[in-house]
Order: sequence, then C-alpha cells, then structure tokens
Amino acid sequence: MKKVLGICCLLVTIVSCSSKKASQDALQGNWQTAIKKSDAMDMNNYIMSFQDTACLYMSPYAYYSKYSVANDTLAIIEPSYNKGNATDWEQTSNYMFKIVNLDDTVLELQPISEEAKGLLLFTGNKNASTVTFEKIPVIDNTRPFQGLAFYSTVCFGACPAMYVELKADGSFTFFGERYTQKEGWYTGKLSKEAMQTVLTLVQSIPLESLEANYKANYTDAASRAVLINSGGKEYQTTVYGSSKEPVALRILLGTLLKMYERTELKKDPNAANTLSYPEFYKR
Repeated sequence: MKKVLGICCLLVTIVSCSSKKASQDALQGNWQTAIKKSDAMDMNNYIMSFQDTACLYMSPYAYYSKYSVANDTLAIIEPSYNKGNATDWEQTSNYMFKIVNLDDTVLELQPISEEAKGLLLFTGNKNASTVTFEKIPVIDNTRPFQGLAFYSTVCFGACPAMYVELKADGSFTFFGERYTQKEGWYTGKLSKEAMQTVLTLVQSIPLESLEANYKANYTDAASRAVLINSGGKEYQTTVYGSSKEPVALRILLGTLLKMYERTELKKDPNAANTLSYPEFYKR
C-alpha cells in the first residue's frame, strides 16, 4: 500500500512539474495589446516579452524582471540594483496575474496583486478586469542573420548611453558610455537562449518597410538606433522615445538595452579596433 501511495505521489509531482514547465514554455515569445493609451505621451501598444527567465512587461520601455509560473499564476518580480550589481535581483514589487486564457495566439491576464492592478491602469482602460495580448507573429524566418549594431543616447535624465554589436555566432561587444552598469569596452558571447530571443525579434520586424526615423510626440527622451544585417542587406532606423515604431522593433531595442546585464562580459580595451560596423559607431 505504501509503495502504491509513493508511486501515486511521484506521478502527481511529475504531472505538476510538467504542467508548470508547459505553461512557462507557452508564455515564451512576444505579446502586444490592442489597447491604446490616449494622452500626450502618445504611447500605443503595451507589451509582454517572455525571454527564458526574464521578461519585459507592460511599459513600452525596457523594464526587465524575472518571472515565474505556478499553475495558473504568473508572478513578475521587479528587480532592484541597490547593490550596484546587475546580477543581484532583489524583490521590490510582486506583480501577480491569473492566466485566464493562454494559447498559441492569445494571452489574457487578470491582475491579482495591488501592484498588478496599478499596472493595468496604464493600458488606458480603467474599467477592464483583464488585459488581453496577441502573439506577435514571425514574418520571415528564412532570411539569414549576419549581425547587428545598436546605440542609445542620453536624455535630460539618466538614460543609458551605450554601443552594442552582435554577430551571427553570438559574439557580443559592448561599450558603456554613461549611466550604464559597466563603463568602457567589453566582449562576451550570448547564450543560446538569448541569441534565439534576438533572432525571433529580428524575424518579427517588417524590415522591408522599416522607416528611417520614428519620433514620439514628446521631448526628454533618448534616441536609439539599430543596424540589422539580414539576408545580405543592411537595414537602419532611429527611434526617438517610443510611439510609432513597429512593436517587435520596440521590444528588440529594449532587449538590446538590457542584454549586457544578462551576459557574462570581460573588459576588452581592444574591442574598439575590431568593430564590424565602425561607421555606425561613429554616428
């Protein structure tokens, strides 16, 4: 009898763990709302981008947090970097959501915690009890990726200024100029999961119709620019603030802005002499 009970308990544990893993796997990817916030900031789609164990959430900007899934509950833990170390994740807020609906194309969340209810106000629909996201589809996964370059500028506040290059093999170059966790030149290599995140985002951007510039209808914002080398062709765009650009591009820019914090890097003063896109850096 004890043996039978033990086997049953083991099976329950296995099923429970499998369900949790399946839920977290199902969340992986990039999601956007159809809700628009109508105000002077002119922010449109809000996003959830689940990348391995971290995510960008709700805001159009690069708010990165760890997340976990247990049964039908999504927990997003907002980090704190008070120790000055980007690897020290300290819980400051716990955004708890009930997963009401989740399939290959739709994610519906119901806020549970007060912090999560506060986030819902920023979707522009104060009377809604849930918020619905749609999966951002991949447009073209056949075009080979050769690499990219990215830079961001300061704003009137403490917006991080940096330069990043990424090669097809995952080689990563970073230069922290101002308001970054690291300053100077560093090199490293992205994990397989991080590289796949970037590839999926690049494949979800309408590269052929990309505009040269996207400008928000407000000031005191940073500029972010990216050069994407895909299919033997280079595509460049600059985004000021966050408003009119394709949502997949917005997520890519936010991801690149934080990628160095999640990558093991070594100081490399010679990196400036081995850039793939030196003219883009000089901009």
